[in-house]
Amino acid sequence: MEIIVWEALKELKEEGYDISGFAEIKDYYLDKNGVLVIEQERCEDFGECDSYDFEKLREELEVVGKKLIEDYNIELRDIREGNCAYSDEGNGKLKIFDFGLSSSTDIFAYDGYSCCNESYKSY
Repeated sequence: MEIIVWEALKELKEEGYDISGFAEIKDYYLDKNGVLVIEQERCEDFGECDSYDFEKLREELEVVGKKLIEDYNIELRDIREGNCAYSDEGNGKLKIFDFGLSSSTDIFAYDGYSCCNESYKSY
């Protein structure tokens, strides 16, 4: 899900939209065991984020969020302080690192973790 959102965000960036409020996904691949690995910009939680920074981030994401809905039917629904941290890569900007898709997004049927094999539920 994160990769689908990230690819849409990169297209919006090419159109001139500011996606700097999202922690960059630098690479993704399958490891030798076939497990998906996502390398993302490093962000650190330095305690609770500043409420001013969080409101500023929400305002920035609102513009991109509307465009994601219009063009891709992707709705960001989990923008909350627990999914944000400050960038550790030079600029110290508050960024969202968990792009949290809505379960009502029509990209494909998304059932959350309830669809997993019973043996995985205990992990």
